[in-house]
Order: sequence, then structure tokens, then C-alpha cells
Amino acid sequence: EMLTAMGVPWIARKAISKTVRTLIIDHSGLSWTETIVAPMITKTMKMNLDGTPAMEVSPVDKSTIKNVTTVTGDGKKVISVNTYPDATKSQVISRELCNEGSQYVVVNRLTMGEKVIE
Repeated sequence: EMLTAMGVPWIARKAISKTVRTLIIDHSGLSWTETIVAPMITKTMKMNLDGTPAMEVSPVDKSTIKNVTTVTGDGKKVISVNTYPDATKSQVISRELCNEGSQYVVVNRLTMGEKVIE
């Protein structure tokens, strides 16, 4: 439902659902980098953990998304807030390494007007 709401075409959603992906996380100081490796694509996202805004281009509609990422006060979660240019949707992504780093928990919350998708 999340990919549909974001405008990802059906064929791409179908391919994504069948793909095995590997996630590589690199954390150094105030920099958090996630690299997703899949059979046909590798995507790297770099985030500044100090709240410095970063701009990212949406692969779906090529719009520019503003990303602000911070660490929670207890240092356990990385929170990213994505703001879309048309102001019709916003996204909050919470990331947390659990069980001494063996488990990666991501909560992705997309708000589109009154509709909230997790």
C-alpha cells in the first residue's frame, strides 16, 4: 500500500516484492549511510545525523524531497522526516538497530492528507 500511495507503478511494485535485498549500514560520527543492494540496482542514501537538511530526488516522479535526519535523545533511533515539494504528503522513517545490531527495525509512516499509511 505504501508504494502504491507513493505512485510506484504496478510492475515496479511487483518486482520489488520479489527481490531479495541486502542492506549495508555505515555509521561514522554524524553521518549515516545506507546502501541497498539488489540484483538490478544499488541505491545509497546518505543522511546527516545533526539535522542538516539534505535534498534527495524521488526515483518515482523526480521531485526533490527535503530530508532532515536526527538521533533521538537516548541515541537509540535515527529519525528521518521527508518533506515533499507539493506538500500533499510527508514521511517519517524511524530506524533502530536491536539485539546488538543483528536486527534492523524500520517504521515508515506516510501521511497523505487525512490518510496515514505504515
